Amino acid sequence: MQIRLFHLQNSRSQRIVWFLEELGLPYELVINHHSNVDEKKNSPHQLSKFPTVEIINQEQISILAETSAIIDYLSYLYPQLGQSKLLGSQLQSFYYWKNYCEGTFIPDLLLKQIFNQIVQRTPFPIRFVSKFLKYGLIKAI
Repeated sequence: MQIRLFHLQNSRSQRIVWFLEELGLPYELVINHHSNVDEKKNSPHQLSKFPTVEIINQEQISILAETSAIIDYLSYLYPQLGQSKLLGSQLQSFYYWKNYCEGTFIPDLLLKQIFNQIVQRTPFPIRFVSKFLKYGLIKAI
């Protein structure tokens, strides 16, 4: 089995690099930079998503994107290395932290980024209104 990871620097695909290293699986790393993503479209995924894993197994090629899906699929392919060794609270912690990024962290981070842009683009005379809304959001998160 051959694994090729299409990785975008400074993105969520760091999680997949870390996961492959932790499992000790051999893989090929295809690194892309934010500056040339639009030019090259180096991801084999139809929507050019990163991270994308290409798994070549007995002449069959599987392409998979989304970090949680990749982690679940690799855990399924290598049960001796994955969550099958975990018991009770360890297994709960595995699932919690595996999904924490997409479920909790990223939405909050995205809202902060959106409100930062709203504040920057609001005309100066009424900018205090958007700053007040941003402040309320940050306190609520």
